[in-house]
Amino acid sequence: IGNLCICQDKLADSLLNLGLLEILIDLLNIEEYKADIFWSLSNLVESVPIKTIHSFSHEFIEKLINDSLTACFDVRKEENI
Repeated sequence: IGNLCICQDKLADSLLNLGLLEILIDLLNIEEYKADIFWSLSNLVESVPIKTIHSFSHEFIEKLINDSLTACFDVRKEENI
C-alpha cells in the first residue's frame, strides 16, 4: 500500500474515494501495522497534500506525534529539496 500512495492525483483520488485514508487511520490502532501505516500516510500526504492534510484533526496529528515518539520502530525524517 505504501508504494501505491506515491502517485499522481488521479490515482490518489481513486484511493481516497475507495476509503483508503479512513482504513489507514483505523489500522493505526493495531500496533503491528503502525510502521506501514505511517509510511503509507506519509507517501499519500506527499502525493496529494491538499486532499489529505485537511482530513486530519488536531487530535489526530497529536496522536501521530505521540505515537512516533513512543514507537517501537524507527521513525525517519525525510525532506524534499
